[in-house]
Amino acid sequence: MELLLDLFDENICLHNYSMQTAVSEYRYWNSADKPSSVSRKEWDRRAEAWDRVLGMEPLSTRGFVIDLHEIGGPFPQHKADQKRKQKGAS
Repeated sequence: MELLLDLFDENICLHNYSMQTAVSEYRYWNSADKPSSVSRKEWDRRAEAWDRVLGMEPLSTRGFVIDLHEIGGPFPQHKADQKRKQKGAS
């Protein structure tokens, strides 16, 4: 089993990922009561699974992280990128 931590900024990304046949919901939180549709035993299993996956390290060291940005995003641009952006604007 693989676990995906839902950190999508855009709901459409999560929706598209969730539509894959091998993907199923396996949520867990400890800040509120468990859903009534999940047994206590299953909830405890999910707690253990997420504790193993998340550990105490930063999330970026425990999995796979992708940051997607548009051209002209938050980082300094290479001159070629700046020229491409200018051509696209005209």
